[in-house]
Amino acid sequence: MSPSVHHLHIEPTALKALRDIPQTKRDAIVAAIDALAKDPRPQGHQKLTGYKNLYRVRVGDYRVVYAIVDRVLTVVVILIGQRGDIYEVVKRFMKNKGKEIEVAPKAADPKRR
Repeated sequence: MSPSVHHLHIEPTALKALRDIPQTKRDAIVAAIDALAKDPRPQGHQKLTGYKNLYRVRVGDYRVVYAIVDRVLTVVVILIGQRGDIYEVVKRFMKNKGKEIEVAPKAADPKRR
């Protein structure tokens, strides 16, 4: 049996941050995000304390913060930023969302990528 591939959904906040990152570093970040579809819990990932389904992966000095919604096989990339300030940004982003990112089954459509 082959492992399940998760669909990727990238939030506008992450896309905006990605546009501001230098191309060489952006390529590495995009590769890391693409790899999350195959393995949403890669070696070195960290669960963020205080949240039910938020994780981060390191890509150099940058952090990719994402949610895993296993029931609909979806990885939601919510934020990308430098290590020094990304966790404060996560707190502000999640303030109105609670402790968990939810995805409706229709949002898992691979065409939304």
